[in-house]
Amino acid sequence: MFEIYDAQTEKLLKKLFAAAWVRNPDNAWDAAREIEQDHGRQMYIINLWQDDADVLAEKTRLLAHFGPAAKVPDKQTFAAEVYQAGRDAKNNSEKLANFKFFAELMGYVETGRGGGVNVNVNQVLGAKIMAVPVAASETQWEAQARAHSEKLMAKHG
Repeated sequence: MFEIYDAQTEKLLKKLFAAAWVRNPDNAWDAAREIEQDHGRQMYIINLWQDDADVLAEKTRLLAHFGPAAKVPDKQTFAAEVYQAGRDAKNNSEKLANFKFFAELMGYVETGRGGGVNVNVNQVLGAKIMAVPVAASETQWEAQARAHSEKLMAKHG
């Protein structure tokens, strides 16, 4: 049998896989995806680690140590489930309730004392995007870049 991880990395990843699998006991595939980005390695984990003695021992240890709390999903996973429930809701009041709960979970809004709601306007809601002007041709862009660089060099010495 071939190995794709060194012994130390494999030992650590098996513990992480066991912990992810305990949080999502019905879906070892999601547990593998949580710890490994590469699809081929995910397949390796699914096929070889589900019955691995180290993984099963770590699962047993986690369940014995943490009890039912070991199955509690992390914040991001739970928030994703709430968001998906909002998307799948059949009526608007259900959608609104789920999306409101999602916004509170993610810190987009804060509920204040006395029932007031404070909107966090400093929260970044999307990816940061940098707008770059497009030059008519590569030579024009090169000329503009050179002129800009010379201007900066003259200014800053």
